[in-house]
Amino acid sequence: MTERVNAFVVVLEDTIRSDDAEDIIRLLSLIRGVSSVRPVPEDMSSVIARDRARTELRGQILDVLGLGRT
Repeated sequence: MTERVNAFVVVLEDTIRSDDAEDIIRLLSLIRGVSSVRPVPEDMSSVIARDRARTELRGQILDVLGLGRT
């Protein structure tokens, strides 16, 4: 049986200013079948999660290079 889809989530490469997002919102709204496009504001938990991921990746790179974590 085929599953039905009722929404898509688009994740941006990086956080952008809301006024810079207006063109993206407008373009996504032009796609046939799109009912609404709403930006998701950045919150502190996403800032923390990104920083932790960056720190973990930095540690993994140092481990691969044999430099250990500092």
